[in-house]
Amino acid sequence: MKEKKVLYLSYDGLLDPLGKSQILGYFRHFPTNSNLIFMTFEKSNRPIADLRSMEEEIQSLGFLWYRFEFHSGRIMSKLIDSMTFFFSVFLLCARKQVEFVHCRGHIPVFCCFPIFLLFKIPYIFDFRGFWIDEKVEKEGVVQIGWLLRVVIGCLKRYERRVLIQAKQVVVLTSAAREVLLKNYNLLSDPVVIPCCADFSVFSVAPRERTNQFRRTHNIPLDSFIIGYLGSIGRMYDMDRWVRFIQYASANKSVFAMIVSTDKKRAEEIIRLLGSQSIPGMVLELCGQNLALAVGSMDLMVGFNLITEARKGTSLTKLGESLACGVPFIGSKGIGDSEIILKATGGGCVIDQTHDTEFDRAWRIQERFTSGETLRNNAEKWLSVKLGVEKYLGVYGRMKA
Repeated sequence: MKEKKVLYLSYDGLLDPLGKSQILGYFRHFPTNSNLIFMTFEKSNRPIADLRSMEEEIQSLGFLWYRFEFHSGRIMSKLIDSMTFFFSVFLLCARKQVEFVHCRGHIPVFCCFPIFLLFKIPYIFDFRGFWIDEKVEKEGVVQIGWLLRVVIGCLKRYERRVLIQAKQVVVLTSAAREVLLKNYNLLSDPVVIPCCADFSVFSVAPRERTNQFRRTHNIPLDSFIIGYLGSIGRMYDMDRWVRFIQYASANKSVFAMIVSTDKKRAEEIIRLLGSQSIPGMVLELCGQNLALAVGSMDLMVGFNLITEARKGTSLTKLGESLACGVPFIGSKGIGDSEIILKATGGGCVIDQTHDTEFDRAWRIQERFTSGETLRNNAEKWLSVKLGVEKYLGVYGRMKA
């Protein structure tokens, strides 16, 4: 009889930047005999070289990878992907090949929950935030009409059932853990595993390398680089990021740097700043080049729209910034950011909707911890090694 596998389901692709850092970033540190199957959805525009490289790495780790094409669009495309998830997982479970399932986020567990009940297969709900509430806030669907409100109510009831029947729930923040414990009768205590950073990749860059980076990209050596890292979408308050840059440029010779795959929107922002004589640039990087860009910043700033749903959010950019010894200023009320920044001394959170908060943050930013001291402090909170240890503990309990 074949040994049963652990099935890992993710609607995010392994070839996405987030998939590389927040999925494979953990599992490449797992034992090679973990009997793991990845099932993911990948965007068709990914370079063939990246695909082949990923295949080779997964094979070298001893894992299997079932990948399907991600369909962009709304209702029909999501229906196609959902049915693909359902029938693929059904076939594996029907053959009694699955010991337990690890569902990353709401979409996989929503699609496959009936299968878990049918075959009595335990599952992990890796709760990546208050997804339904975030969708409501992002799309503004409560303003559309009563029908969507009914749909949202049904989804919330379904979410409740999925949560209370999960053998283990993993959350990104202590704040999310408290919300779940208060409102749901869970089978076990949620495990908090934030978005961690690989400290072997992100590190404090020597001055010679950061100076070389500046020369390569024509950034004056005496400029104060304020950076942004990651996606640019509706949940990110880029208007106030621009306003912060404008405020800072009145006090210092500022250079604005955005590292993002959302190049069109990022370039619009940099052009806007350029029209006000504030220099800047947009980069799209990964791996060691990304780490060097982050390490060359003097300060990273990242604002989110401040909402209740953001309590469940863990910022990947926060760990990567602190790992490079770069202080961080973010939004108040976003997951555990305030706790981590206070504990490490590496920054602060503010309510960016008020200009007076910019003044407060700017006055104290020179006292932020930075460099190796900040990195060492942050390693106790956001190192991927800690995340791996916690996931291994979760897997051990699932097998018990």
